[in-house]
Amino acid sequence: MLLSAAIIAGVFGFDRWTKVFADAHIPENGMSLIGHLLGLMHHHNFGLLANAPVPQWIIITFTSIVILALCVLLARTIRRSSDDAAIRIFPLSILIGGALGNLFDRVTQRFVFDWILLFNRSVINVADVAIAVGIVWFLFLTRKKETPEHVS
Repeated sequence: MLLSAAIIAGVFGFDRWTKVFADAHIPENGMSLIGHLLGLMHHHNFGLLANAPVPQWIIITFTSIVILALCVLLARTIRRSSDDAAIRIFPLSILIGGALGNLFDRVTQRFVFDWILLFNRSVINVADVAIAVGIVWFLFLTRKKETPEHVS
């Protein structure tokens, strides 16, 4: 439980720090790092995925319910003592930390501050990366467990 809390706090804290740092140091007109592949810019995301216009109260409610469900899943996973269950703690904790980072922005600022520009098109932040990594890692572990072993 302590490890999980540390991971969640670490992801949340790193996301907060990078957002504050980026807000203070990225020029208002942004900057390119690697041509059209990677850049930095200020972006206030008031919507949901891809800035889809959804009222804040719906986003905050939905996000809170998902975080609560993930916390219940994490608690159940922690109670299991198998090695398989122990490894699932990491992606769940990373996912929760990222979701809390973006939820914090929505509650305190009414938008999510994104600052990493990808392909001169999509703007994301560390919390978004943590959410994506947590989901992919957790699904990989779930898929790996469900895949039957081939016996020769």
